[in-house]
Amino acid sequence: MSSFQVLNQITDTNGVTHDIQCIHRATMDTTTSTATAFVVNTNSPESVTNLYDGLTIVCKNTKIASAKNCTLNLNGLGAKRIWLSQSNSYCTTHWALNQTYIFIYDEANTRWELQQGRDTDANNYDRNRYNGAIKCNASTAIVAGNIIVGKDGVFHHLKEGTAFDINYPILYAAEAVAVNATTTNGYNVLNFAVATTQSMTLTAYKPVYIEGTLNGTLFTPISTTPLTQTIPVDSSNMRYMLLGIAVSTTNIYLNEDHRIFYFDTEASGNGFVEYSISAEYSINANKATSTTFYSTGTCATAAATAEKVITLNNSNFILQNGSKITVKFTYGNTANTPTLSINNTSYNIYHKGSQITTGENRRCIIGVCEFYYDGTQFHLISDSDMTVRQFQSTTSADRPLLMSYSGIGTTVDLDTPAIKAAGIYANPGTSTITATNFNGIASDITVSED
Repeated sequence: MSSFQVLNQITDTNGVTHDIQCIHRATMDTTTSTATAFVVNTNSPESVTNLYDGLTIVCKNTKIASAKNCTLNLNGLGAKRIWLSQSNSYCTTHWALNQTYIFIYDEANTRWELQQGRDTDANNYDRNRYNGAIKCNASTAIVAGNIIVGKDGVFHHLKEGTAFDINYPILYAAEAVAVNATTTNGYNVLNFAVATTQSMTLTAYKPVYIEGTLNGTLFTPISTTPLTQTIPVDSSNMRYMLLGIAVSTTNIYLNEDHRIFYFDTEASGNGFVEYSISAEYSINANKATSTTFYSTGTCATAAATAEKVITLNNSNFILQNGSKITVKFTYGNTANTPTLSINNTSYNIYHKGSQITTGENRRCIIGVCEFYYDGTQFHLISDSDMTVRQFQSTTSADRPLLMSYSGIGTTVDLDTPAIKAAGIYANPGTSTITATNFNGIASDITVSED
């Protein structure tokens, strides 16, 4: 019979063994502590006689709010600078009076890392400042107090409901930023009031998600009010990006880490699982072509409107490289440079290797059309009215060879060498043909079999 041993102790570099599962309870020395030098002591569950990597303590501040460049001295083992976890920022006002936080010792950097808490005191934020450049977009100024997201080098309000790149940080705008202007006054960890971004009453201590769809690295909010605390109970193409945790009915603690979740009918538990491309491909391996990466749809956009809004019939559809859609158009298209709009994101349309802009190619979008997505744009594979379109065309390249030397209703010379080369010959007694309608049907002509 096999056996195993649970590892619950480690030995530090000084040869002292410690319980790795314990968190030490510490108390503050209110007599000697100051806002810049905190003195704490612990003897439970064991006395700490030296500092080691991973040493964890939990302590309540019973003295005064922390100040800049503050240190923590545990059991007289030396004052070590307090830094914010997962950042290169030192602790300033983050350890508020009467707030309890966890500290983990980083031996390599000889410092304590304060693990972000959930401070709801408006005067003592637990925050991380984002020191990178924040450039406003070219159309709408950023208003202070909003959550902002980025794409293509600029930021915009989350509440605009437009796509953003998940590789950009999600930030709290601490000040107004004019159109095309730049600032560094933003935060990626902060307690903020939700009302400026979206009017809603929160349930305290529950996660807050941004609901929307994910296409590659582009996340498109479901609407201009995308925040929700309700998780799905059935499968759909919606994704849920964690924004933060509600700390009251009005405030959210903005997380630095924004994981994405979705509902999977084959997952255990409540079916709400973390999203990953590889996992989703694996889960849907047997049904990818039929139920995940293909959908039919409809479009009722007017012919003269370039942006064709597509309504998909498959709620499980995932737009990835290789996805296909078949769309029935009610009105076709006469607009220049048409696009397909799916989940509020527009994509260019290509036909025969070139983008459809002007000319007769734009009339390809008519009837029922099939499109292939290459990860960037859609390619028109076929349309149900290609023959009619070609015979109606006034561009020679779009017409069948027989029509290539004639406008509709005019005379075609069948003795033309190009036509003969194609195997079309006129009867020796007839050398012209008149097209009588758009179907390309000729009248009063006999074509020889040779």
